[in-house]
Amino acid sequence: MLDVVPYEVQGTPIIASNPSVPGGNPVLVRTRPWQIFTITVALADMSYSANYAYGKHLDPSKLIVGDPLPARIEGDKLILKGNDGKEVKALITRRARIADKN
Repeated sequence: MLDVVPYEVQGTPIIASNPSVPGGNPVLVRTRPWQIFTITVALADMSYSANYAYGKHLDPSKLIVGDPLPARIEGDKLILKGNDGKEVKALITRRARIADKN
């Protein structure tokens, strides 16, 4: 694994009735942000990046940059083996050739 970068995406607000005003205008209720992270892995002479949601199968706090991470490409998806051994898939967002060090 070359890198892991966390970020948050605000969830879509929910429209709800205002309980303090009978028949009043609806209100927007903010939802919790989604914890997302971009993982970049090296396979052969290429690097691949994809965005994954934090979840029970893949916890970014348990990943160490520089350690091996089982990964494969299937079409436009980057498939990783999660912390619990389950496979997680995400759409590849970036591909780059790894520069030759010579």
